[in-house]
Amino acid sequence: MSVGQLAALYDSEITTLLDELIPARTVTIRRRSSDPWFDSDCRQAKREVRRLERFTRRCDTPDATAA
Repeated sequence: MSVGQLAALYDSEITTLLDELIPARTVTIRRRSSDPWFDSDCRQAKREVRRLERFTRRCDTPDATAA
């Protein structure tokens, strides 16, 4: 077998195994338009809050969080 045929065989076997273990399913994602008041300032504030929340989860002590 050529390298291309072996790669295709490998790809098809992996796909078959994954389909058996984790079947593909269709998911519908409905995009919602942003509210008019949610502007760049709100987006920046939300990003900053999430950054600080991640930082707080990484810290072990309240003293480290306050710093």
